[in-house]
Amino acid sequence: MKRALAFVLVVFSLVVTLPLQGASSKESKESAGALCQIHCIGDAGETFPRVSMSVTHGSQADELRETKLIAQLHVNTSAADVLALLADRLERDGAEVTRLEDKHSLFVEDVVRVRIEDMADIQTTVTFCDRPLGVLSLKRMRSSSSEEEGQLKITGLLVDSDGMSREFKVLKVDVLSADTGHTVCKRLYESSLSEGWLPFRAQTDQWSPNRRKDS
Repeated sequence: MKRALAFVLVVFSLVVTLPLQGASSKESKESAGALCQIHCIGDAGETFPRVSMSVTHGSQADELRETKLIAQLHVNTSAADVLALLADRLERDGAEVTRLEDKHSLFVEDVVRVRIEDMADIQTTVTFCDRPLGVLSLKRMRSSSSEEEGQLKITGLLVDSDGMSREFKVLKVDVLSADTGHTVCKRLYESSLSEGWLPFRAQTDQWSPNRRKDS
């Protein structure tokens, strides 16, 4: 998602964070969230670039913590530097983080939510690695005056109930300068229907995937 879209992107893992009823002490230590990969490339390419994002993490036995990275950066600050700063803050907050050698990705355990408000032209991808996306929410930034347009792309791996068949699915929708989170999610909803999905919208600025059984 490009910064020019000027939207707040919030993605949730599918699993709820409430404790399991009647769970044993061993089960209560299981993850409330998902293994999440945050991948960033590029440099902060404007005058006084700003980064604003947060990662909510924690196990079912622990209180959820929201680690925030809100900072004004020097122009041309690299994506690798931003990820290193985020990783340090996550680790101080008790998150289990795996840093890759190429410095463009972080793997974070037990992630419940990722919120991206501003990434200063750094291209950012959020991937839930072992559990599906639960809810995607889009909200236009109140402070934004951007008139640029872009595209929202969602890539998913579909697995049959027998676990034998797998296929990738890509949904793309245009984001226009006059759009709100409501209009983008409506466009995503309509695109999903045409591709054989029955998506769910708990709120008009949210979208949840749900593939038809007979499609």
